[in-house]
Amino acid sequence: MAELSDEQIYAGLPAEIADLMGTANPDNGANLSLANGCIGCHGLDPSVQMVGPTWHNVGDTAVSRVAGESPALYLYSSITNPGAYAVPNYPANVMPATYAETLPPSDLADLLAYLLTQNGQP
Repeated sequence: MAELSDEQIYAGLPAEIADLMGTANPDNGANLSLANGCIGCHGLDPSVQMVGPTWHNVGDTAVSRVAGESPALYLYSSITNPGAYAVPNYPANVMPATYAETLPPSDLADLLAYLLTQNGQP
């Protein structure tokens, strides 16, 4: 993802979320993934099959997952409207569709920052 500018990474995000990305805290995003049970369905080990797609390299796979969507927009949509796109070979309509209402914008930005750091780099 190093070849993308910040503008390309965050294109299409709601303005409020895009504004928060400059101060988003990936460490808090990791904590939020624990607190909200995300890791019950998503993992960082690509060799472990879980209910949801792996987060291993998700920062990189998000670049081209949905044509025309920036990586941050794809991840944001996956969290706030999980039924919009189902990753092939994973069941649809499993992830709760309530996070847009239950997570404050700052938490959503922190989660995005965390997920965008999952790019296979040490």
